[in-house]
Amino acid sequence: MLADSFVAAVALVSLVGAVPAVPVEHHSSSKCTEFYAPVTATATNVANITLDSPGSGSLQVGPAAFNIFFHFCTPSEPTERSKTVQILAHGEFTCRKGVTWLTNATGATYTQEYWNVQYKPEVYSYERAALAQGYSILSYDALGSGRSAHPDPLNVVQLPLLTQLVVGIVQAVRSGTLAPPHIALPDFDKIVYMGHSLGSLTLNTALAESPDLPVDAAVFTGFTHSGEAISNLTLAHGDLQIASQTFPDRFGSLSDGYTVVQDRTIFYAPPGSYEEGAFEYDTANQDTASVGLAFTLRSGFVPTPAYSGHVLAVIGDQDVTFCNQPGCANVFQEAAFYSAAASFEAQVIPNTGHVLNLHKSSVATYTVILDWLTRIGF
Repeated sequence: MLADSFVAAVALVSLVGAVPAVPVEHHSSSKCTEFYAPVTATATNVANITLDSPGSGSLQVGPAAFNIFFHFCTPSEPTERSKTVQILAHGEFTCRKGVTWLTNATGATYTQEYWNVQYKPEVYSYERAALAQGYSILSYDALGSGRSAHPDPLNVVQLPLLTQLVVGIVQAVRSGTLAPPHIALPDFDKIVYMGHSLGSLTLNTALAESPDLPVDAAVFTGFTHSGEAISNLTLAHGDLQIASQTFPDRFGSLSDGYTVVQDRTIFYAPPGSYEEGAFEYDTANQDTASVGLAFTLRSGFVPTPAYSGHVLAVIGDQDVTFCNQPGCANVFQEAAFYSAAASFEAQVIPNTGHVLNLHKSSVATYTVILDWLTRIGF
């Protein structure tokens, strides 16, 4: 008989050597560890991308193993619910002055720490909220972000490859082969995969291409298929800056295909909807975005008609890229893209922009997600 579900939080990732698992200090009711693991993937990417050109033709990447950084937490006292793993993936798309942009949070200017914000974590950390409800969490840095490998940002770090890495991570979690032998991750009865922005897009694409992927429930935050109208990103537009030139102390070793977004206001609702301390934390801890990924985004806005798990869509009412109808009516129309889902629900969070986890409404957002998981029996 299945126990309850194990929820893993996934975020996306720089090539580093394998290192032992490192215990992580966390609140007393949970135990955490961090580790690197190779994830093998093969993808057909777009060829000939440059800093200012979307490229053309195809380029086979792999099979190759990419070193990904993982962060795992589980309640100190295991329960039936702690056998549900939430995989959490980060990312950013946004719109500026009538033009929509992509930034790769934890690949798109965020890392897995988007799910475990260290500014007032008792308020802004989704990880803490989920652990308090008894779930286990697995988050990771996407390829090209945080502590994961940083291969060629033009030819390698593209949406097709990131999609196949999602598939590889989920399959490894299900089979119990993700972590190195010296790390004893529990066997999970259920997998909940939660994405934000880019993380939602890669999840959508993975489920479209591999509908039998063992994801029992999918949570899409900061994403709707209406974002397909986004424009291709070029550095010439001025809203992205070369990371190594902008923050040489942090990113000086990266090639020019890795960029940052200095103007973080594009991710937020108007002032008053967020704390200045949270905004300053975001600005100080931003990560990089791959130009190759930006030029390949549009291929991910596809229907997922064969996925049969549960689906939840959550969006801020001030998300200028993905909330593009009065009352964000388009988020409720997302059901049509998941026509075989066991259930579909959508929720609009008031007075909230694209980066839901850093608004004053974060607790309300987390309550929506965790109440939904309880309602569907997870």
